[in-house]
Amino acid sequence: MAIKIEEYVTRELKNYYSEWFNGLPIEYAAKVAAARARMMAGSLGNVKPIDGTLKEYRN
Repeated sequence: MAIKIEEYVTRELKNYYSEWFNGLPIEYAAKVAAARARMMAGSLGNVKPIDGTLKEYRN
């Protein structure tokens, strides 16, 4: 089951995730990208619910 991950973009077209991700050192960016790819592929073992439909990735 594939999961859709959406990034929040403000009305001013500001993407905080993209800014944060692009500022990461390469070794951390690779880990984040790998975790995101696993989630998008449906592997949710490290994803825990926070409230309603909002979920958090825990490593």
